[in-house]
Amino acid sequence: MGGADVHSRELDRTVSESVRIGRATCGDLPNVDLLVGDTRALLPMIVASLTRPAPFWLDSRWSGPGTAGDDAECPLPDEVRAIRALALDHVILIDDARYFLAPPPPPHDWRSWPSLDEALAFLEVPRRCWAFVQDDVIFGVPPVARSVLATTLQRRTAAAAEAAVQDARDSATRRPRMWSILHNLVASIRPLR
Repeated sequence: MGGADVHSRELDRTVSESVRIGRATCGDLPNVDLLVGDTRALLPMIVASLTRPAPFWLDSRWSGPGTAGDDAECPLPDEVRAIRALALDHVILIDDARYFLAPPPPPHDWRSWPSLDEALAFLEVPRRCWAFVQDDVIFGVPPVARSVLATTLQRRTAAAAEAAVQDARDSATRRPRMWSILHNLVASIRPLR
Protein backbone atom coordinates (compact mmCIF):
# COMPACT_ATOMS: atom_id res chain seq x y z
CA MET A 1 0.00 0.00 0.00
CA GLY A 2 1.27 3.49 -0.86
CA GLY A 3 0.96 6.61 1.16
CA ALA A 4 2.58 8.10 4.19
CA ASP A 5 3.24 6.21 7.38
CA VAL A 6 1.00 7.07 10.31
CA HIS A 7 2.37 6.77 13.85
CA SER A 8 0.07 7.47 16.78
CA ARG A 9 1.09 7.39 20.42
CA GLU A 10 -1.10 7.61 23.51
CA LEU A 11 0.51 8.03 26.91
CA ASP A 12 -2.56 7.36 29.04
CA ARG A 13 -3.63 3.72 29.12
CA THR A 14 -7.19 4.70 30.10
CA VAL A 15 -7.44 6.89 27.02
CA SER A 16 -5.70 4.25 24.94
CA GLU A 17 -9.11 2.78 24.20
CA SER A 18 -8.82 5.00 21.13
CA VAL A 19 -5.69 3.04 20.21
CA ARG A 20 -7.62 -0.23 20.53
CA ILE A 21 -10.41 1.14 18.33
CA GLY A 22 -7.83 2.48 15.91
CA ARG A 23 -6.19 -0.92 15.68
CA ALA A 24 -9.56 -2.56 15.05
CA THR A 25 -10.28 0.02 12.35
CA CYS A 26 -6.82 0.37 10.79
CA GLY A 27 -5.16 -2.89 11.83
CA ASP A 28 -4.95 -4.18 8.28
CA LEU A 29 -3.19 -1.04 7.02
CA PRO A 30 0.54 -1.72 6.98
CA ASN A 31 1.47 1.98 7.16
CA VAL A 32 -0.45 2.64 10.43
CA ASP A 33 1.36 2.15 13.75
CA LEU A 34 -0.66 2.67 16.95
CA LEU A 35 1.06 2.28 20.33
CA VAL A 36 0.81 3.35 23.94
CA GLY A 37 3.90 5.18 25.17
CA ASP A 38 5.62 8.49 25.90
CA THR A 39 6.29 10.60 22.79
CA ARG A 40 9.50 11.91 24.33
CA ALA A 41 10.91 8.38 24.20
CA LEU A 42 9.24 7.26 20.98
CA LEU A 43 9.61 10.29 18.69
CA PRO A 44 13.41 10.02 18.34
CA MET A 45 13.01 6.46 17.00
CA ILE A 46 10.25 7.50 14.58
CA VAL A 47 12.20 10.51 13.32
CA ALA A 48 15.37 8.44 12.85
CA SER A 49 13.42 6.04 10.61
CA LEU A 50 12.21 8.79 8.25
CA THR A 51 13.84 9.40 4.88
CA ARG A 52 11.57 12.25 3.73
CA PRO A 53 9.75 15.17 5.38
CA ALA A 54 6.61 14.25 7.29
CA PRO A 55 3.79 16.04 9.08
CA PHE A 56 3.69 15.79 12.89
CA TRP A 57 0.53 16.48 14.89
CA LEU A 58 1.55 17.15 18.50
CA ASP A 59 -1.24 16.76 21.02
CA SER A 60 0.40 15.06 23.98
CA ARG A 61 -0.30 17.55 26.68
CA TRP A 62 -1.74 16.64 30.06
CA SER A 63 -5.55 16.72 29.90
CA GLY A 64 -6.20 17.13 33.63
CA PRO A 65 -6.84 14.94 36.67
CA GLY A 66 -7.21 11.26 35.95
CA THR A 67 -5.06 11.32 32.81
CA ALA A 68 -1.39 10.57 32.32
CA GLY A 69 1.23 13.26 32.01
CA ASP A 70 0.74 15.29 35.17
CA ASP A 71 4.46 14.86 35.91
CA ALA A 72 5.32 16.61 32.62
CA GLU A 73 2.29 18.63 31.57
CA CYS A 74 3.71 19.87 28.29
CA PRO A 75 6.48 17.85 26.63
CA LEU A 76 6.47 20.15 23.58
CA PRO A 77 10.12 21.32 23.81
CA ASP A 78 11.39 17.73 23.89
CA GLU A 79 9.03 16.67 21.08
CA VAL A 80 10.08 19.52 18.78
CA ARG A 81 13.78 18.94 19.52
CA ALA A 82 13.34 15.27 18.56
CA ILE A 83 11.59 16.19 15.31
CA ARG A 84 14.18 18.83 14.44
CA ALA A 85 17.13 16.49 15.20
CA LEU A 86 17.55 15.53 11.55
CA ALA A 87 17.87 17.84 8.56
CA LEU A 88 14.42 17.13 7.11
CA ASP A 89 11.88 19.93 6.74
CA HIS A 90 8.98 18.43 8.65
CA VAL A 91 5.63 20.17 9.08
CA ILE A 92 4.79 20.50 12.77
CA LEU A 93 1.23 21.09 13.97
CA ILE A 94 0.66 21.77 17.67
CA ASP A 95 -2.87 21.32 18.94
CA ASP A 96 -4.50 23.47 21.64
CA ALA A 97 -2.79 26.74 20.69
CA ARG A 98 -4.97 28.52 23.26
CA TYR A 99 -2.79 27.00 26.02
CA PHE A 100 0.24 28.81 24.58
CA LEU A 101 -1.56 32.09 23.81
CA ALA A 102 -2.41 32.53 27.50
CA PRO A 103 -1.71 30.50 30.65
CA PRO A 104 -3.67 27.23 30.63
CA PRO A 105 -6.62 26.99 33.00
CA PRO A 106 -6.42 25.33 36.44
CA PRO A 107 -5.49 22.74 37.47
CA HIS A 108 -2.59 23.12 34.99
CA ASP A 109 0.65 24.58 36.30
CA TRP A 110 1.29 27.47 33.93
CA ARG A 111 5.04 27.26 34.69
CA SER A 112 5.13 23.88 32.90
CA TRP A 113 3.99 25.44 29.62
CA PRO A 114 6.03 27.47 27.16
CA SER A 115 4.60 30.83 26.13
CA LEU A 116 3.63 31.41 22.50
CA ASP A 117 6.93 33.14 21.72
CA GLU A 118 8.86 30.24 23.29
CA ALA A 119 6.80 27.67 21.32
CA LEU A 120 7.45 29.58 18.10
CA ALA A 121 11.17 29.76 18.91
CA PHE A 122 11.24 25.96 19.34
CA LEU A 123 9.72 25.60 15.87
CA GLU A 124 12.26 27.88 14.22
CA VAL A 125 15.40 26.28 15.67
CA PRO A 126 17.62 25.09 14.03
CA ARG A 127 15.90 26.07 10.74
CA ARG A 128 13.61 28.94 9.89
CA CYS A 129 9.99 28.05 9.30
CA TRP A 130 6.74 29.87 8.74
CA ALA A 131 4.93 29.80 12.07
CA PHE A 132 1.36 30.96 12.65
CA VAL A 133 -1.81 30.09 14.57
CA GLN A 134 -5.01 28.99 12.82
CA ASP A 135 -8.06 27.28 14.33
CA ASP A 136 -6.43 26.54 17.71
CA VAL A 137 -3.38 24.98 16.02
CA ILE A 138 0.17 26.34 15.87
CA PHE A 139 1.66 25.59 12.45
CA GLY A 140 5.39 25.28 11.78
CA VAL A 141 5.81 25.01 8.01
CA PRO A 142 9.05 24.80 6.03
CA PRO A 143 9.60 27.64 3.54
CA VAL A 144 9.15 25.28 0.58
CA ALA A 145 5.53 24.60 1.60
CA ARG A 146 4.60 28.17 2.47
CA SER A 147 3.12 29.29 -0.86
CA VAL A 148 0.90 26.22 -1.23
CA LEU A 149 -0.37 26.44 2.34
CA ALA A 150 -0.80 30.23 2.20
CA THR A 151 -2.92 29.95 -0.96
CA THR A 152 -5.07 27.21 0.61
CA LEU A 153 -5.54 29.20 3.82
CA GLN A 154 -6.38 32.37 1.87
CA ARG A 155 -9.19 30.54 0.05
CA ARG A 156 -10.44 29.11 3.34
CA THR A 157 -10.22 32.48 5.11
CA ALA A 158 -12.02 34.19 2.21
CA ALA A 159 -14.81 31.59 2.37
CA ALA A 160 -15.11 32.03 6.14
CA ALA A 161 -15.17 35.83 5.79
CA GLU A 162 -17.84 35.57 3.11
CA ALA A 163 -19.90 33.30 5.37
CA ALA A 164 -19.51 35.77 8.26
CA VAL A 165 -20.71 38.65 6.05
CA GLN A 166 -23.69 36.57 4.96
CA ASP A 167 -24.46 35.71 8.59
CA ALA A 168 -24.35 39.42 9.46
CA ARG A 169 -26.73 40.18 6.57
CA ASP A 170 -29.05 37.37 7.66
CA SER A 171 -28.93 38.65 11.23
CA ALA A 172 -29.79 42.17 10.07
CA THR A 173 -32.70 40.75 8.10
CA ARG A 174 -33.89 38.72 11.10
CA ARG A 175 -33.52 41.57 13.59
CA PRO A 176 -36.58 43.61 12.43
CA ARG A 177 -38.67 40.42 12.39
CA MET A 178 -37.46 39.61 15.89
CA TRP A 179 -38.36 43.10 17.14
CA SER A 180 -41.76 42.82 15.47
CA ILE A 181 -42.39 39.47 17.15
CA LEU A 182 -41.21 40.83 20.50
CA HIS A 183 -43.42 43.93 20.11
CA ASN A 184 -46.46 41.78 19.31
CA LEU A 185 -45.71 39.51 22.26
CA VAL A 186 -45.40 42.43 24.68
CA ALA A 187 -48.55 44.05 23.23
CA SER A 188 -50.48 40.82 23.66
CA ILE A 189 -49.34 40.44 27.28
CA ARG A 190 -50.02 44.06 28.28
CA PRO A 191 -53.85 43.79 28.12
CA LEU A 192 -53.69 40.75 30.42
CA ARG A 193 -52.59 42.84 33.38
